[in-house]
Amino acid sequence: MDNRNSTLDILKGLAIVIVLITHYAWTREQRLIPIFPYLIDMAVPIFMIISGYVGALSFHRHGIDSLIDAYSFKEISRKIIRYTIPFIIIVLWQIIDPNTAINADGIMAKIRWIINGASGPGSYYYPVLIQLVFIFPLIYFVIERKGRLGLWICLGINAVYEVLKWSYGMSEDCYRLLIFRYIFVIAIGVYAYKYALGKMASVIMTIIGAIFIGLTCYGIYNPRIITFWTSTCFISSMWIVPFIVYLIRNVNIKFIPIEILGRASYNIFLVQMVYYYAYRKILASLIDVWYLELITGVLICIVLGVLFYLVESRLTRKIIEGVGKWKMSQMSN
Repeated sequence: MDNRNSTLDILKGLAIVIVLITHYAWTREQRLIPIFPYLIDMAVPIFMIISGYVGALSFHRHGIDSLIDAYSFKEISRKIIRYTIPFIIIVLWQIIDPNTAINADGIMAKIRWIINGASGPGSYYYPVLIQLVFIFPLIYFVIERKGRLGLWICLGINAVYEVLKWSYGMSEDCYRLLIFRYIFVIAIGVYAYKYALGKMASVIMTIIGAIFIGLTCYGIYNPRIITFWTSTCFISSMWIVPFIVYLIRNVNIKFIPIEILGRASYNIFLVQMVYYYAYRKILASLIDVWYLELITGVLICIVLGVLFYLVESRLTRKIIEGVGKWKMSQMSN
């Protein structure tokens, strides 16, 4: 399982295209078309499953077998740098660009705005990724030490979190910025690195997820506890989990154009934040036909995102290497 699985990049490439589609200005009626709740809304859970899988793969390759290793300066710093450098570039873009009016007067307001993920659809994602850096080792070692029981422990923790959120009256603004709603799907990714899901578990999860999506999306059941982001919660995500796990473990397909999108998916995501926040309406005023506008916007985000990735990835790699050399020099002194 150490060989590169191009299916991961394919899935990320398809998922980022789905993200670009979902952030378009669809009407509520259009979002009730089954393809939205059962496919389009599954993009972030797919990313989280892959993050768990890739994280476990990385730990295995680097011989990380303890929390001390997992929380080493090298491990933590390279991940934070990897997520932060492209994000800071986008933050500077939003600050400088006159089309992106930032509602944050004063230094403290701007700092809070940055910590909260800047502006644009999906702005919660950077804060969630930074939290992932610190919470992932705990999830990994629960699965590593407990196997299937560890997976159900993570499921239980995710469920308890939702109950506590409801009990404490947590606001949606706070809820969207916290990673704990994704504990189960991240754990699924970790589990999938070593184990296959049983047929019975796969069938049960698929059915539970499908029914929950149908009941909540179409107003048949009004959830009382999982009231925020219901379409991507851990129960809804069960619908897609077995299929994604099967693809990751059993399929290795190659298609370079989509693989490139997968490798550049984070950069494409950051670009789309700015595009949908500041430029979509400008493009809409120039293109009257909605599907031409959608296609054009998707292509703009993809092209700029890939170019951004090609430049930024080299810069980030050099910074990570520089920080590593600095740390080594400090240790030798």
